Amino acid sequence: MHELVIEARGLTKRFGKVLALDHLDLEVPIGTCLGLVGESAAGKSVAMRLLAGLARPTFGSVTLAGVPLDSRRGLAARDRVGVLDQEPSFYDWMTGRELLAFTAELLGIGRTEAPARIEARLGWVGLADAADRKIDDYPLSMRQRLGIAQAVIGEPDVLLLDEPLGWLEAAGREEMLALLRGLRQSMTMVIATGDLDLAEAACDSVVVLDGGRAVMRASIPELLERVAASEYVIEVEPGSGLALGGLVARLGREAWVRKVRVVGGILRVGIADEVRAGRELFPAVVATGLPIVAVRRERTDISALVGQLRDVVQ
Repeated sequence: MHELVIEARGLTKRFGKVLALDHLDLEVPIGTCLGLVGESAAGKSVAMRLLAGLARPTFGSVTLAGVPLDSRRGLAARDRVGVLDQEPSFYDWMTGRELLAFTAELLGIGRTEAPARIEARLGWVGLADAADRKIDDYPLSMRQRLGIAQAVIGEPDVLLLDEPLGWLEAAGREEMLALLRGLRQSMTMVIATGDLDLAEAACDSVVVLDGGRAVMRASIPELLERVAASEYVIEVEPGSGLALGGLVARLGREAWVRKVRVVGGILRVGIADEVRAGRELFPAVVATGLPIVAVRRERTDISALVGQLRDVVQ
């Protein structure tokens, strides 16, 4: 069994009467990446702040490399953790270079070593040309990159990233994914995200959160088996409501259909048996005489996945 770098037991957080996190257990072995996956307000960011020691749990405990965060040695353990908040906040009157220099000084990085490390991190996140601009002038995507550079300037053992691709454009996402894969070689990571594609690309396993509770734990292969192309989308011409309702009723009786619903005039069919669906769905649609515009398969997104898990729990 791999050594556990992060271990959380019964992690619970209340804000007044609001239960934001409900008895969450986590284990993150050394050298692995865990994804905390869920919709907005699922409890991901709360969990990340508790893991980083930036907030105290109402109940429960967190240990880093065997050291309880609330112990005397916990402060030193937290120094080995790099953190990226979902919406990084900076001293906007600083330049990007000045912020990293300030962070390096706080972390005790020597003045002879710091400049080279700062230059390397700025280049690594694609901010070398913007290093001497005021952060106040940075768009959201550049602030995200700067936050990641700041999180790794101290070469931490553990990296906690809350929506690291959240504000990046398409090209920037691909670049950052490559960087995250590179970090996997030297750091243990936890990534909070509502993006299943990011979880697949960067993580070894996931814990799916809903309403502050863990509703699914899975390796990436297990997750992919659950979400891969599990829904057919059928678009028909406007004014086909009556015939569409008949098709919904018919498909709802089929054992190979997990769930069928109409959203905005578009039929979405969740599949329980891929083989039978491939054989029987299209003939069933054609038999109705509906004027079909398009039929396609879509991969389940996080909202649909959580909906499936809620159905199972209920």
